Amino acid sequence: MIAVKKQDIQDHIYNYVKEQIMTRAIFPGSRIVEDDLSNDFGVSRAAVRNVMTRLQNDGFVEIIPNKGTIVIKPTDEEIRKVYHTRLHLELGAGALAVQNITDEALARLEENYAAQVKLKDDFSMEAYTELNRAFHWEIVRASNNDYYAKYLNEIYTVVHIFMIFYDTARDNRQSLKNHRLLLDALKARDPQKVEEAIRLDNASGMDDISRGCGV
Repeated sequence: MIAVKKQDIQDHIYNYVKEQIMTRAIFPGSRIVEDDLSNDFGVSRAAVRNVMTRLQNDGFVEIIPNKGTIVIKPTDEEIRKVYHTRLHLELGAGALAVQNITDEALARLEENYAAQVKLKDDFSMEAYTELNRAFHWEIVRASNNDYYAKYLNEIYTVVHIFMIFYDTARDNRQSLKNHRLLLDALKARDPQKVEEAIRLDNASGMDDISRGCGV
């Protein structure tokens, strides 16, 4: 029973810190003071460290020896590595999705796309990042490949954070064009056009992040 309660409070701290990061209450490069969390939530430092390790595994922070826990602040090289990895994983997932995607999945993508269109004139980056991730995740699911799902889930978490902090886009008009191309290519079961749309979407996304980082 005690172990369950401890896990519950660790989950609560995890969600609290994650929300602080995602809402930009804590900025990239900022140090998270573990002693403050320990005091605020009435838990041991070991419990807080477990939470920090989980946040690090999920891509939100980096634990640096003799320095502490720092909210991630990517370099140009790190951004390029993430997007390079994302591109090649998505190309593989997309190729399988062309073969496996169902009419139901395509309908969900259309519904998601319609929600993205509504953001065009009343843009919110927070709302957009959620829709963007869900759109791409639907394609990953259609690949029916657990390994693509596992690794792209990790990548999407990092990309989500990058977008919240650094995406310079003032609206989602370019993304709408890319997603329309990708959705139409999936409907047509055209692997070449799916690849072209994935490459275009990946490149424009990386450019927006890189400009936001000033690199």
